[in-house]
Amino acid sequence: MSRCRLFAATALGLCLLTHAAPAQHFDVSQGPVGSTSAVTFDHRAARADHIDQVEVFYTGVVRGLRLRSSDLTRTTSNVMMAGSSGGTTGVFQIDPGDYLEAIDINYNTSGTQIFAVTLRTKSGHSSEFGMPSPFGASATLSLGGHEIVGVHGVATPFLVGLGVHLRPAWESTSDPLGISIGAPVQKMATRRGTRLSELLRVGSGQGAGGYSGVMAMHWEVLNRAGNLDGRISLGTMGGPAVYASADPRFFVASMLVEVSVTSGSSHVTYVAYQTSDGVTQPGGGAGGASPPAVVAIAADPNHEIVGLFGEQDASGVLVTLGIIQRPLLGMHIETIIRCVASSTGAPLLMSGSNDPVLGASNYQLKIGDLAPAPASAPTVLLLSAQAASIPLWGCKLLVDPASMIALPPVTTSGSGKVTLPLALPYQPALLGGTVALQAVVMDGASPVLSTGIDLIPGML
Repeated sequence: MSRCRLFAATALGLCLLTHAAPAQHFDVSQGPVGSTSAVTFDHRAARADHIDQVEVFYTGVVRGLRLRSSDLTRTTSNVMMAGSSGGTTGVFQIDPGDYLEAIDINYNTSGTQIFAVTLRTKSGHSSEFGMPSPFGASATLSLGGHEIVGVHGVATPFLVGLGVHLRPAWESTSDPLGISIGAPVQKMATRRGTRLSELLRVGSGQGAGGYSGVMAMHWEVLNRAGNLDGRISLGTMGGPAVYASADPRFFVASMLVEVSVTSGSSHVTYVAYQTSDGVTQPGGGAGGASPPAVVAIAADPNHEIVGLFGEQDASGVLVTLGIIQRPLLGMHIETIIRCVASSTGAPLLMSGSNDPVLGASNYQLKIGDLAPAPASAPTVLLLSAQAASIPLWGCKLLVDPASMIALPPVTTSGSGKVTLPLALPYQPALLGGTVALQAVVMDGASPVLSTGIDLIPGML
């Protein structure tokens, strides 16, 4: 089904029709639980910050919460206060790499008291503060794959109503398939700003119990431009090559895993994966090309798989396997075309230094940085919801005429350079969709088409 996507560029609002699935569970709020009176506080961490500490003030009831947020480096912090301080102070610390996943509330249904709160993180760390009442009602504020980044509600001045703001978590894990043997967990994950691309090799061998299973996987990693960033492995490499060939515009959406269980123990016998375009990529292992008992471990909505973790037995065979996921990565993939050159050569449309993430008001496209375009030339940026490849002016038009929109013209400098600002609003409908971009530069009286970019807005 087509969806209308609001796309803002400079001061212009553009409505692009796409055929991508609607985004789900983007940035949401829950509650407040308890009092339904007018909200007296509403706090949310900055876009790149995370809650790393919560102080709970309580006596017979919860008086208030003080939440501290900071960026990933934890070098700067901000404080959000909900309710009042005083009484007993409980401190709930959240470790680096973990996040606040849920708040359980025990409260009076008349909306006059919150008796107790229990704070829980993704890793399973939890603490209860206050004095829960057996006559109180209970509620949980949480959403899978999301972290709590703020609070809203009612204080009079004690806390009597509490709600939360949630956004997709920076990094989280699934429950692993298989039976744990208490061995150290092996982990692989891409670095920030990159994504898993192709499964290059699956290694298999004989386990300690005489069975055969998967021992390792070797993956290719791409950067935001769809270029090779490196390779990472889980386990000790070996085994036949797989060389699945995935389009960099699509992400790893689910792992397809077969786990065999024998006499209370498990081992992974087959792995493959599925990309976001619905294509199942080749896999391998000891279970054959198409094992019958494959289970899909899917990423949460608006997330992609960026790594794997699991335990290995004494022989190196994986006995458990789970996924590591992050919110979708913003990509800008250049489309190089060979055209009839202008007087200075074919203009190169390139992404600027900023990342294509939703909410970025300073994302930029540039022409003339590597090779100058015609000087003092009118230049128009074209956008469309679908890519094309139509012969035009001795070159190829890479944007779809049916959905194409032209932005107001700008002019290159005397040295043949120009910056094209493109604001990416924080709108759920844009997430993961592809916008085709191409520029037209006038070379005297002749229009010249630039190279193209497929822009895929993400959250990281």
